[in-house]
Amino acid sequence: MRNYDRPKAYFEEVLRIDPGFANSPDLFLAHIAFAQARIGDGVAHLRSFLGIHPHSPRADYVKMTIRGFTAKPTGKPPAIKSAKPNS
Repeated sequence: MRNYDRPKAYFEEVLRIDPGFANSPDLFLAHIAFAQARIGDGVAHLRSFLGIHPHSPRADYVKMTIRGFTAKPTGKPPAIKSAKPNS
């Protein structure tokens, strides 16, 4: 198992000092939380990122990641859209 304690402490300090920092510590803290199977914490950090940077180029990806971690299983495989021929 990797030791995330030290980088987690650094990113938490950056978040405390400057929550709007361009290289958002929330993204790094989310990654650490997911690696430690702390899904709720990871999703909370992603939501925090969106609250601070709603128009970020990463926003769509972050929203998709949140949906992936919070979607309720339906028991059905995901729908696959077929490509339409150009003819």
